[in-house]
Amino acid sequence: MVLAVEKRINDNMTLRMKYPDKPDRFMDSELELFSHLKRLHALATAPELYPTFVRTKCVPSLLSLLAHENSDISMDVVDLLHELTDADGAAEHDVGVLVRNSLFGSGFVVRARRGRAGALSGLFLLWGRTFLWGACASW
Repeated sequence: MVLAVEKRINDNMTLRMKYPDKPDRFMDSELELFSHLKRLHALATAPELYPTFVRTKCVPSLLSLLAHENSDISMDVVDLLHELTDADGAAEHDVGVLVRNSLFGSGFVVRARRGRAGALSGLFLLWGRTFLWGACASW
């Protein structure tokens, strides 16, 4: 499941860079990406898989999608991260800590602080979901 999402992220990014002014050329890859992101929501029902999921290095890829030009994709990532950190058993596996550490370690916060609009709006969306407040209170 994770490899399929990674492949869709890469395919979409490649097509968006190759055909930036031709949305019809990358729209199918975007729909596939959105569909595969929806499948990841099933992880929220299996918190024991969270540490393995984070070790796959998919979290930084998901975080990169917070700045995606398609707001449906970025909002779905926000919802997914919220579900993963809010699910029963998430605290037992320190999922919030793993996601926060990945977020801060990815450079996403640095890009947001430097004023990149997409990154900044994605970061505020995450803050609005409340699971980052503890880690960001002193930021």
